[in-house]
Amino acid sequence: MNFSDYLVMQEKARSYLRVASKGMMRYCSAIEDQPYWTHPMNVHNFLVTKGVDDYEVLIAAILHDAIEDLGATKEFISQNYKDRIAEIVDVVSKPKDWNPEIYYPGIMNFKDDSAMKIKVADRIDNLLNFYSYSDEALHSDKYVDEIAKYFLPMAEKVGWEESLSEAFQYFKARVSSALY
Repeated sequence: MNFSDYLVMQEKARSYLRVASKGMMRYCSAIEDQPYWTHPMNVHNFLVTKGVDDYEVLIAAILHDAIEDLGATKEFISQNYKDRIAEIVDVVSKPKDWNPEIYYPGIMNFKDDSAMKIKVADRIDNLLNFYSYSDEALHSDKYVDEIAKYFLPMAEKVGWEESLSEAFQYFKARVSSALY
């Protein structure tokens, strides 16, 4: 995929998010009334700042929650984008019978590091903008344990442990201020 094809596909993915989310707002956002689609774009933009230049990975980042949140299917993404994009989105999407002991190793054992990059970027954005404002996450040891057990190893593999650590420090400061 060349750059101009990427730009066309990026606009198509962004447009899909805006239409499919039908005015949905991001739950527990740091910014009141923040549209749903800002999170996938934050994940995309984080990858760009980290030097990811694989256009299919960047499109997959925009669509990373489409199956979970918008009812898209792997087939829909494959038909409207590309098979590899659909494959990446599918592997990062939590199945209905979600089991972290199966789900996270599946991401870590994917054929390349694209799924890990998207998932780490997703968690960083959640730490900075979503979960840091969610009472559920603020009071959840499970969330912290998940970061240590799954996300830190993924971040280390892709070389983004410092970014995850900084986002986690922000989250912990938010937890401390919320609890006291």
